[in-house]
Amino acid sequence: MANNIRIVVAFALLSMTMAALMPVSTLGESSPLKITVVTDQPLYIYRGKVQVSGNLTLYDAPVDGLVGIEVNSLNTSYTLDFTHVVTRTALVGNPPPTGIFNMTLVSVIPIADNGTPVNTFRKNGNARVKVSVTNYYYDDRAVVITVFAADSDSTPIMSQVMSLQTTLLGGGGGVVYSAQFYIDSWVSTGPAKLYANVYSDWPSSGGYPYTPEKSANVTILPATGSSSSTSYQQTLATGSPTIKSGSAYALSFRLPPYAPQGEYMVNATGLAEGWTAYASTAFNRTRQILGDTNFDHKIDILDVVSVTVAYAASSGSAKWDPTVDIAPSGKIDILDVVVVTGKYGKQY
Repeated sequence: MANNIRIVVAFALLSMTMAALMPVSTLGESSPLKITVVTDQPLYIYRGKVQVSGNLTLYDAPVDGLVGIEVNSLNTSYTLDFTHVVTRTALVGNPPPTGIFNMTLVSVIPIADNGTPVNTFRKNGNARVKVSVTNYYYDDRAVVITVFAADSDSTPIMSQVMSLQTTLLGGGGGVVYSAQFYIDSWVSTGPAKLYANVYSDWPSSGGYPYTPEKSANVTILPATGSSSSTSYQQTLATGSPTIKSGSAYALSFRLPPYAPQGEYMVNATGLAEGWTAYASTAFNRTRQILGDTNFDHKIDILDVVSVTVAYAASSGSAKWDPTVDIAPSGKIDILDVVVVTGKYGKQY
């Protein structure tokens, strides 16, 4: 009898251990978790604002969970540097309790060249960020750590999402990922955010978010001026794409000026109560000649007026409109006027 009890207890402990080591969603079992993803339009023009939304449900009912979003350009004629456009993680439903996740995003810290924490970066210069992640699962875990930056117009700052693909040892193994990227002159001055995320794999490969995203607030300054401050702010989920009731999530971003024309894929992966789900949708950055600011397939006086009305505006000013910054520089100046007037009368 005592031996039987020992066997039952041992089997129970083994089952618990195996459950902790198993991936989410039992192999061969259809997931009751469902996710949807849509964009507000099928086509977008230069510097267009893309709105992504969807729902996450378990057994057709609202559920608290995480949604990983990855947006990719599928234009194979463009350089491979623009493969990954956006990575974000949305909270669906109520925020989870602190410390519930075994994969922990410890910190996201913007740093200067010498490693000192800062809260400002300058245009026409490099920016750096340090991301610390710890794995408290029993077993080793493959991870993709991503860093995505957006300016005050919700435009991606980087030419592509920065990433580190590695394996973290179980039981407290960690890594510190340092990413560096350039801030072009067209990037809007003012508040910006650096978002860090940890996935089991790229969402486009079915990877799910391990934990809510973390972000750091920074300010983008003009290329010249006074020196930066040596402090920083870090937030968890604040400003993240989330609706805290029901099953819905939403986020938006603006296409950067260098975004190639052609098809883009939006990949969404959900995680809730041990189940995963995947969905995708596509949109296009449509064919457009720069200078056709109202997208009527011709360059005429209306396009000239739209540029001249915003003349001298810069990012953050009342007349600022990134869609008419067609010679992208973060301000509307004579170069933008030259682009539109140089194509005056052209139709396509």
